[in-house]
Amino acid sequence: MGSLDGKVSLITAAAQGIGRASVEAFARAGSRVVATDINAEKLAELKSLPNVTTRVLNVLDADAVNQAVAEIGRIDVLFNCAGVVHNGTVLEMSDKDLEFAFDLNVWAQIRAIKAVLPPALPLYAVGGAKPDNFGEYFAAGCVGFGLGTYLYKPGMTVEESASRAAAAVEAYDREKHQ
Repeated sequence: MGSLDGKVSLITAAAQGIGRASVEAFARAGSRVVATDINAEKLAELKSLPNVTTRVLNVLDADAVNQAVAEIGRIDVLFNCAGVVHNGTVLEMSDKDLEFAFDLNVWAQIRAIKAVLPPALPLYAVGGAKPDNFGEYFAAGCVGFGLGTYLYKPGMTVEESASRAAAAVEAYDREKHQ
């Protein structure tokens, strides 16, 4: 792991397993770690580690996540470690278990990301963006595009690639100003 000197890292599900190992590794790399978990007793075991502060946090509670992020302030690294794996197959899971797994493994991750990312973060579309759908992407809030495979694919001539680039610029200018 590279140096994390001066970085602030928020780690969820930090009291044991992968989360705890990550807290220890990030702290050794110089990060100021904010270790969170719902298990206050296990979390307390981390208090003696240098560069680590702890906080009880239920990542299923959007208000608690937003409050924690606001109180922490600057966060350079978010490590969403919270998650659950059901014992058995999906076919064996009850609806209640599926809902819990989805809430923890998907929604909790999204809530934390939304809480940490700055609201004015520019959004760029990559993968599938091309001149005929720029308008849809602009309407969704994108400010720019990654056009790698639209502009060039193996076997294309320089002229084909240049023609696609010109079409992209023309569409960008047209759609951006609508």
